[in-house]
Amino acid sequence: MKPIFHYLALLALLTASAPGPADETPRPLAKVAAESDWIVLAQLNVFDYEQRRGIPVSGETWFDVLLPYKVPQPAERLKVTEEGFGEGTCYFDEAKLWNELPRYLLFLVEDEGELRGHPDGCSLPVLITADNRYAVRWPIRQFDLGNEAEALVREFDFQGPGAFVDLDDMTSIQRERRIESDFLAPVDDGRYRYTRGIEMEDFRSLIAEHLTRDRLQRGR
Repeated sequence: MKPIFHYLALLALLTASAPGPADETPRPLAKVAAESDWIVLAQLNVFDYEQRRGIPVSGETWFDVLLPYKVPQPAERLKVTEEGFGEGTCYFDEAKLWNELPRYLLFLVEDEGELRGHPDGCSLPVLITADNRYAVRWPIRQFDLGNEAEALVREFDFQGPGAFVDLDDMTSIQRERRIESDFLAPVDDGRYRYTRGIEMEDFRSLIAEHLTRDRLQRGR
């Protein structure tokens, strides 16, 4: 009986000391903004990823800066470097480079002379409204925006890259849940369109205290 007792005791000790599941609670947006060295609205330019079994494991993504919000110096183009896979990495969905390319609000940190995505969330998709305004797509699940964010959400007629999604690969139950949770509306070609967002200037107010105020530093 003694060996069995020792085995059970060791198993209990290992179980108690083993790390539990990762904390999936979204980090506060203001904290991520404070920790980021760069916050910019940028448009994807080109990407170069090494993939294994269709999953990116390293590479670079280049962006054209549209609006600088938090920057150490002016910049017109940024390169985001990434390595590894899984939680905390910063890769972007493939896009057809001959079409209009998607836009993102980026949260980046400097790491030994390179820019990497903030490990708690590196980007939010930004869409274009029918009257050519920028809006951050809603719902936002990557960050905890606080209680005031809900009041900023509005309905928009989005156009261009990222405004539409194809749900053909989902079951009918999955599709209905996605339509409801993401406030999607059907369009004539069988796709669905996002309809909710926070206008960029309103979103900016949520992190205003952490942004660069010097216009020359922002290159504006």
